[in-house]
Amino acid sequence: MEENDAQLQVRVNFLTDKFGLETKKIHLLDLEKQTYDQKFWENQQNSVVVLRQIANLKKMIEEFEMMLYLIEEKQFIEAEKLVRQFEIAIFLSGEYDSGDAIFSIHAGQGGTEAMDWSQMLFRMYCRYVEKKHWHFDEVDRIMGEEAGIKSVTMNISGSFAFGYLKSEAGVHRLVRHPHLMQINSVKLLLLWLRCSR
Repeated sequence: MEENDAQLQVRVNFLTDKFGLETKKIHLLDLEKQTYDQKFWENQQNSVVVLRQIANLKKMIEEFEMMLYLIEEKQFIEAEKLVRQFEIAIFLSGEYDSGDAIFSIHAGQGGTEAMDWSQMLFRMYCRYVEKKHWHFDEVDRIMGEEAGIKSVTMNISGSFAFGYLKSEAGVHRLVRHPHLMQINSVKLLLLWLRCSR
């Protein structure tokens, strides 16, 4: 048990070096100062982005301080959950990882079955977005002639949305079970159009 606690402390030390708690606190203060300026509220689009950054930073700082407190109080089981969360956050530290994403699903070859598969994936990603407490706006949708979706594009906003979703880029295939019917491969191409911060 003590060995596990010592390993957890090593992980926390690594996170403390990488996280930059004091730097994040200074950045939070700078963002909050912007909100005191009357001109800040005139640009609604910018103010929404900054307010979201403030909320995300506050949450991150509070959770990091809670993790340090739990370690100090030797509540290692509770601290482990936060340690895992911050290890993922450190992994998602690419330039655009903390930003929002524009996410598209396009049915490839395969006709109606490809479009059905597109619709299944669309529903799956919608549920994933809801589970993560993110938000999405459907920008464009082209329905299939008989069923399903030819293509759909969504703006997905939330903490580290791009970082989590970037690994979904590529071709996804649906393969029918050979004992039930002839193997049928359906291609689906997920394209990243761009990401935004």
